[in-house]
Amino acid sequence: MPSKRSPAVHNISFCGLTGAIFVLLTASVILYIEAFVTTSWAVRENDTSAEFEGLWQTCSYVPRGPENSWLKTSQVLISLGFFCLIASFILSTIYMTANRASKNVTITSLAFVCFVTVVFVVIGVTVFGTHSLHRLSWSFGVTIASAVLTFLAGILTILQLHRSNVRIC
Repeated sequence: MPSKRSPAVHNISFCGLTGAIFVLLTASVILYIEAFVTTSWAVRENDTSAEFEGLWQTCSYVPRGPENSWLKTSQVLISLGFFCLIASFILSTIYMTANRASKNVTITSLAFVCFVTVVFVVIGVTVFGTHSLHRLSWSFGVTIASAVLTFLAGILTILQLHRSNVRIC
């Protein structure tokens, strides 16, 4: 006997849960881009100088040597997190604005990609933070803040899935 499930109903409002998801992901994208391109992930200071280190270069523009395989690993993971975050933002926009897109598939994909983003970022910042010999700086912290916002957006997306009566299995 087939089970009687209610169809999924998606209540989409910029003032509601979906609006909060969109705002969190927008803030997360802005923070992530800011941190991604800056050279303030770590700082080494002494009495006469300071060297600012980012994912891609240092302020003194000293080329990185091949001995920093941990840095390449961190760059790849943080970059994957960035691409996933952009995908999350696009999925959120599609969910809220596109009438012809499957809302069930879009919101389910959004939840999955939000959490994949967080995994990439957490591993990437952990690799960077544990191997950098410099004092960690604000770009590093902004990346973590972006991951927290993305995690919160993922949680709200799960709540939206539940409220919309979407069944994953």
